[in-house]
Amino acid sequence: MIDLITSSQNVKFQLWKSLLKSKGIKEHGLFLLSGEKLIFEFLKDSELDIVAELITPGLQPKQSRASTFELSKDLFQELDVIGTHYNLFVVKTPKISVISFDQKPQGLEVITPVGDPLNLGAMIRSAVAFGANKIILTSESANPFLPRSVKASSGSVLSAPLFSSGPLSDWDSTWTHALDQTGTSLINMEIPENFRILVGEEGPGLGNLQNVRKIKIPTMTVESLNATVAASLVMFEYVKIRTGP
Repeated sequence: MIDLITSSQNVKFQLWKSLLKSKGIKEHGLFLLSGEKLIFEFLKDSELDIVAELITPGLQPKQSRASTFELSKDLFQELDVIGTHYNLFVVKTPKISVISFDQKPQGLEVITPVGDPLNLGAMIRSAVAFGANKIILTSESANPFLPRSVKASSGSVLSAPLFSSGPLSDWDSTWTHALDQTGTSLINMEIPENFRILVGEEGPGLGNLQNVRKIKIPTMTVESLNATVAASLVMFEYVKIRTGP
């Protein structure tokens, strides 16, 4: 049986709409999954719980694990912010463990306060691709389960080793390296086996962090690279050193 929803005042619709913002995701422990390819991969591999499936006239349900709701076209478009025109899943967010500020890195770790969902999603995708053991999101970070972040991660966020922490300013940066134009060139530095790389916002940078070890990506005709691109280069270098030719 498929329930029909046509009113924007419907309680369920209001809850789903709240998932377009970080506050709603955090409050309800749910997120919206969209995109044909992501949903196909999700149904094949993911063990996360589906709470509901949302369709609109012209779409057919893709699963039988949870209730299906048919929304009028205008309501469906309000939730389909990526513009996929495909089924939407309401899914329980995976647990994100809290990490302490003074914990030493183990293997490759990424810490970031990035507040833009697209940049965060892209960074998570790179971190997963290069085998990061931990992706640590400070309190300044965007929610990784916002629709644009999930899309930019190509679904990597669903299996990423995510951790959360307090604000960046509280971090003990003794074991932290960070991207900065005043740092040591990546070409000339030795990357340790236990390596935590901080990727900050391109505007605010590193704030008032002390003792952080700075890494510079040498460039020619541009002053700097996009933070995600620069972080990906550092992570690739870490992997290259440990895997060899």
